[in-house]
Amino acid sequence: EGEFDVTLYPIYPAQSKYIPSRLINFLKHEYNQEILKGITLPYLKQMTNKEFINFWFKDKDDDDEEEEEKELDSNGMPDSYLNHIKWESQCLGIFNIVPCYEGRSSHICTASFLVNEGIRNKLVGSFLMEKFLYWAPKLGYAMVQFPLIYDTNIAIIKILDKFHFQILGKLPNSGVLLGYSEPVSTTTDGQVDDVDSNGEIIRFKLLQRFMLTNKYPFPNMSRADKARLRALRYRYQLDGEGRLYLKGREVISNIFEQKNIVREVHNLKHWQVNKMNRVICKDYYWPSLRKTILKVFSECKICNDSHR
Repeated sequence: EGEFDVTLYPIYPAQSKYIPSRLINFLKHEYNQEILKGITLPYLKQMTNKEFINFWFKDKDDDDEEEEEKELDSNGMPDSYLNHIKWESQCLGIFNIVPCYEGRSSHICTASFLVNEGIRNKLVGSFLMEKFLYWAPKLGYAMVQFPLIYDTNIAIIKILDKFHFQILGKLPNSGVLLGYSEPVSTTTDGQVDDVDSNGEIIRFKLLQRFMLTNKYPFPNMSRADKARLRALRYRYQLDGEGRLYLKGREVISNIFEQKNIVREVHNLKHWQVNKMNRVICKDYYWPSLRKTILKVFSECKICNDSHR
């Protein structure tokens, strides 16, 4: 109980040969158990070993196997070296990062998450999501989308809400799940504003850096991105301390600070949504400000009790 140390092992390239066979078997068993529940994943049947590996990893073609085996023998560890580990107590979970679409939309990524069922309710899922949001931009992805979230998947819904994902769409009666007489709905969730692991909206931080240094944040930026920064420079201003402003209102680029500001204002007199919006808009600006207000208002126990 309480805090414990966690080590994250990136597997790159994402090939199954770099994972001990007993660990793969353990993860496959955990994933198949989730499939059998029939309320969070779309699959009807449990996965075979090959199906599981093809889903979670990106193994190379057979033509490359011989050369890769030699490389692994010289640089890697024998499979038996790690197979004595009791993975059910040592492996907290796994996630992968893959393109959500191909071609012209391959800058949008998605992920699959699996948490060890014996170590749940200890914020492991939130830790994995935090690391996913940290690594995705480093791999070149610009947006995140989860296209199929069942209303019954309460755990991932809470995590997406915690990290300020937005519901981009809802598809009613789209999931025929075990134990439900009627089909349930699914949602498509995404982060419209790219947010880093510290909760900073990336486009505002890049603009702020550009205006402070008069240099582009990255040397390999596209011409379109450079033009966008130059255009935004004339809409926004910096004060003497380097804070970003839009038409006299301070730009709050951190999503956690945004919520704290709304909470502080709301706790003063428990104003309604429209009143809070008018008060906060006088001094602050951020995208989807009204949605943040609605979120805080819905979480207020005093306001909810008074409307019953």
